[in-house]
Amino acid sequence: MIYEDWNDFEDASHCLEGHEEETSCQEKLEKLKNNVIKAFKEKELDKGSNFETNNNFSVQVDRFADFNHHVYRSIVQDFVKDCTGLDPKLWKWIVKDASSYMDQVYCVDRTLLISHPDFLYPENPYTLKVQFKASGYDANKQLLLPIRKSIEHFNQKGNSYIQPRELSLLNNIDVFIWYHWCPIKHDVVIHALKEPRQLFRLIQIDKKEIAGKPVRYGDDFKKVDMLYLNPTAEGFPNKNLIFVQSPIVH
Repeated sequence: MIYEDWNDFEDASHCLEGHEEETSCQEKLEKLKNNVIKAFKEKELDKGSNFETNNNFSVQVDRFADFNHHVYRSIVQDFVKDCTGLDPKLWKWIVKDASSYMDQVYCVDRTLLISHPDFLYPENPYTLKVQFKASGYDANKQLLLPIRKSIEHFNQKGNSYIQPRELSLLNNIDVFIWYHWCPIKHDVVIHALKEPRQLFRLIQIDKKEIAGKPVRYGDDFKKVDMLYLNPTAEGFPNKNLIFVQSPIVH
């Protein structure tokens, strides 16, 4: 599979031959890890109240996870596994940042473009929309997957309006990735779910016990309703999990 660089770091699988390449990979991995550690400390100091701080933490964890655990390569391999008759070594893919408009309105963080030279129309690659969320991991608590239900904004007069977020917009997303960063072991737990729109149906219609009641966070001007999903609950669409990396949770 051909990899196209998207964040100044090559795919680690290209760094397995030779001592110099191995050293270079280790240096890049340490740099990525240090970026996550720094972003995590900033998030902790900010107490998670600033969008840019939260977003930077998520982006840094995403880059570390992709380089160290081949997240996007695994997603590509899953989506093209039924494309029989095409040379599996010639798939080409690239990850791009979504625009701030797409992220704010449609909850899309990345677009994953997948193409093959033997496509009938190679100028029209697969386009997958990816949303990811990163949070800290507490070994003393049950591992749950956070997803924002809505944000309620208040003005000086006490009037409010509600902005739907990730739960309501799951139909716009092809892959949802949850990252749980462990600040002790400096590694990440990963759940990557394809067709996350099924979650909306399960929670709203089938009433499966995969989510508790919304938990509300915030201040006088903004309150966020957060759902916490249980990936081990009966009814959770585990068959849609493309990728699970659990170096900490057993």
